[in-house]
Amino acid sequence: MLLPRRLCRIKYSIVSGMSFLFLPSMLLASQFSSLFETTLTTDHQYLNKLYTEHSVQDATAINRAKFFPTIGAYGSYTKASQMPLSLSYGLTISQSIINFNNIFNQASADENKRAAFYNMLSAWQDLAARFSSAYFSMGAQQAGLLLDQQSLKLDNKITAITTFRYHAGQITHADMDTAKLNALSDQAQVIADQAKMVQAKTALTLITAQEATTVPALSVHFKLVAPKPNQYSQWQQLALHQNPLLRADWFHTQSLHSALSAINSTYLPTVDANLNYANGQYDASGHNVHNSSWTGALNLNMP
Repeated sequence: MLLPRRLCRIKYSIVSGMSFLFLPSMLLASQFSSLFETTLTTDHQYLNKLYTEHSVQDATAINRAKFFPTIGAYGSYTKASQMPLSLSYGLTISQSIINFNNIFNQASADENKRAAFYNMLSAWQDLAARFSSAYFSMGAQQAGLLLDQQSLKLDNKITAITTFRYHAGQITHADMDTAKLNALSDQAQVIADQAKMVQAKTALTLITAQEATTVPALSVHFKLVAPKPNQYSQWQQLALHQNPLLRADWFHTQSLHSALSAINSTYLPTVDANLNYANGQYDASGHNVHNSSWTGALNLNMP
């Protein structure tokens, strides 16, 4: 399943928290979770946000590499006729000590990463809502169709009994017509339910990218549990705090502030440290000369 590990801990609490918006019989749908997890691997809207978050994470890691030291090596060897032997090699280590541009760029990248995560979480929640609605809509249409089919069978029996009683002279022709009208009404309802069933099945198939057949039977025997908190203001504060799109926009705004600071920081000084090791060997007048040295420097760069 394409779901970040840090999201696994909260995904079921989100689904259970919003289950009251659909049907409390969600717990009876044993295949709900497995089908939804399969849907996570096919929904292009969610996958687009997920892979975007992965890309932003990689970009953030690349940006963080500016704080690591860099190591360089060099070497040369020369030996030719009528020319003395020359051999040299060295190692250079550089480390940025103070660079405000790198600091603010890293802050901007971190905030972009958080914004990408909450955009992905919003896409996950949107998919969960669309999938839940389609899944239980199909279950409701399936149950309604079954009940109307049973009602039609009962009306057909009543019509047969009514016809018998009419021929026996126990009821009037109007009573028989009423029974037939009820049967025709139920027949029309069954046809309408079949059309709605096809629509619900198509909607679920489009979301899951799988051929929808049936879903577990929904039960009317359920216990309604009032969601908590039960105060409107508490729900409002909870939504403002947990709404992923709001949090994504907030982090994006912070990222823009950091990016502006990074631009302004180009006018600030930078401090770098350098360490160099050099080793050389060459022939001079038949004598082998060997030199090695260590040098270090702390560079202050003013714009």
